[in-house]
Amino acid sequence: MPRNRPFIYFILLKIICVIDEIDAFLGKKWQHSYVAARSSTHRRREVRTKSFLENLTSSQAHAAVTLSARGRQHRRAAVKKRSRNYWRVKKHMETEFRDFWLHRNVTIPENEPPPIPNESLLNYFERHDLRWAIVSQGGRESVSYRLNGAKILPGKWSEAISSFPELMEQLLSSSDGAAGCCLSKSDPPTSTKSKAKRKWAHNEKRKPKGYWDTFRVVEELVAHLEEVKNTKGRPSTWMPRLSELSADGRDDLKAAISRFGGYQHIGNLAGLIPYSEWIYFEDQFAFFLELRNYLREHECGSENYFPPATEILLNGHDLLYYHIQQLGGRKIIASRLGIALSPDAENNPSSSGFGLINFGPFSLDFAILLFHFIRRNMMESHAPLTIASIQMPSLEKLERAGELELAAKVVEFGGAENVARRLGLFF
Repeated sequence: MPRNRPFIYFILLKIICVIDEIDAFLGKKWQHSYVAARSSTHRRREVRTKSFLENLTSSQAHAAVTLSARGRQHRRAAVKKRSRNYWRVKKHMETEFRDFWLHRNVTIPENEPPPIPNESLLNYFERHDLRWAIVSQGGRESVSYRLNGAKILPGKWSEAISSFPELMEQLLSSSDGAAGCCLSKSDPPTSTKSKAKRKWAHNEKRKPKGYWDTFRVVEELVAHLEEVKNTKGRPSTWMPRLSELSADGRDDLKAAISRFGGYQHIGNLAGLIPYSEWIYFEDQFAFFLELRNYLREHECGSENYFPPATEILLNGHDLLYYHIQQLGGRKIIASRLGIALSPDAENNPSSSGFGLINFGPFSLDFAILLFHFIRRNMMESHAPLTIASIQMPSLEKLERAGELELAAKVVEFGGAENVARRLGLFF
C-alpha cells in the first residue's frame, strides 16, 4: 500500500482538475445563457412597445410621448442645518446676534456684546432659529450672562424705544425695506402672533385664552346635552362620544375634554352614564321590539319558541339577526327571556330546550314596557346623577308612578333583583 500512495495522489489530483474544468465550463455557459435571455427580453419589450404606439390614436400617442419625454423629478435642495451643538458655543451666539443687527443696518461697537432682540422683532424678521436658540439655552437672562452681560431689549415696544433710543433710531430710520422701514414708534411689529393665533383669528366664536378649566368643561358639556336632548330624542344624562360632539359642531368642547382629563374622567365628574352602558340598553330595547314584531308576523305572537337564526335571515330580518349576535347569541337570549329553543321543550321541561339555564317564566311584553318606563324617566332626569348607571326601578317607584301592573309582574318574575340580572340593569 505505501508503494502505491504517489499514484493515488496523482489520480486524486487529476480528478480535482477535471472537476474544476467542468465547473468553469458550466459557469460560462450559464452566464452566456443569462445574458442571452436578458437581451431577448429587452428586444421583445421594444417590439411590444413599438406595436403598442402604432395602434394608438393621435391624442393617445401624443400623451404617451409626452409622458415618456417627461424629465426626471428633481429633489428640493437640502436645507443647510447647523450642527447639533452649534448654539452652545458662545462665539456662534455672539456672531449670529451681530449679523442680525448688521442686516438691519444697525451698528454695534466691536468692544460691546450685541443686544439681544425681543420676541416681537425676531418674529417680525422671521428669525425663528434665534428664538429657538434663546429658549434652548435657558432664556434671555441666561444668554445675556453667557455673552458677558449683553443688554436685553424689553418686550414692550414703547419700553424698547425709550430704553435703547440710538439703536431703535437706526432700526427705524433704515432705508432698506427688509430692514424694517415699515416700523415706527407708534406701529410695533405686527407679526408677533403665533401660527395658531393667526389661523383662528377670523373665528369670532373662539373662546378667549384661559376660558377652559375642568369645571367649565363639565358645565359646557351638560348645557350642550340639554340643548340637543329634544332634537336627538336622547336623555341628557348619557355621555356622548367625542365624534358626536364634532358632528354637532363642538370641536372646542371635544378638545377641552381631551385636554382636561379625558372622556372617562369628565364623564364621571359630570355624573353621566358611559356610552358603553347606554348603547347596550338601547340595543336591547331595539332587539325586544324587533323580536316582538317578528313573532307577531311569523309565529302568531307566540313566545313559546325562539326561532333559529338561519330562519330569521331567510325571512329578511337582518337587523334582528345582528342584535341576536351582538347580545350574546340565541341560547343566552332565550335563557334570559324564558323562551324555549325547541318546540318540544314546553312538553318536556327537563330537556335542554331552554338554553343554558332555565330562569323560569318571563314575558317579552313586560320587558318592553319596563324599558319604556326606564327610558321615559331618564328623559326627565338631569345631570349630575347620584349613581351614573341605568338602574332597575324599585317596587315603590313603580307604585308611585301608577305602574301597578309592572310592579305585580316584577314580583311574579322573581323580584327586582332577578329581573335586573336578566335584563342587565344596575340593582
